[in-house]
Parts: sequence; C-alpha cells; structure tokens
Amino acid sequence: MHNDEICPYTNPHDLLSTYLRLGNYNQAIKGLDKAIELNPILSSAYYGMGNAYGRLGDDLKKTNDWKIAARLGDTEAQNSLREQGINR
Repeated sequence: MHNDEICPYTNPHDLLSTYLRLGNYNQAIKGLDKAIELNPILSSAYYGMGNAYGRLGDDLKKTNDWKIAARLGDTEAQNSLREQGINR
C-alpha cells in the first residue's frame, strides 16, 4: 500500500466489525477487550464481545457481556436478553 492510499480499516470499529463478519471471533474479542480497557462504559463493545462469545459457543460469557451492555443502556443488548427471556 502506498502512503497516499487510505486504508479501509482506519476506524477500529470497522476493523472489529470485519473480524466478526469474517468469523474471526477470537481476534474480535481481543480488540473489544482492549476497547473496554480504554473505555469501560462502551456498551457496544460488551454487546459485540457477547456476540463473539456466542458464536464460539460460550453462552455464559455471551449472556454476562450482554447483561453488562444492557445495564450500560445498550438497547440491542436489552432486546436480545428480552428475546431470550433473560432478566438483566
């Protein structure tokens, strides 16, 4: 890549979304974990990490991360928990 070309993954959120779409869940979890370390109230990071854990078959971690996201106000997490009949 030349210096004058723009990398399509300059936004960390785009990169993590790409990892999730491509099924690279472990790499997504690493990135989301770092995002949470930098901003512990980033609800979307908890929700995304829960989704990645769910894809890996770890429903306990998925639910725990969704609950944190829901408590932080993430409406997608709240809806996902409600759909599964889980209380926050």
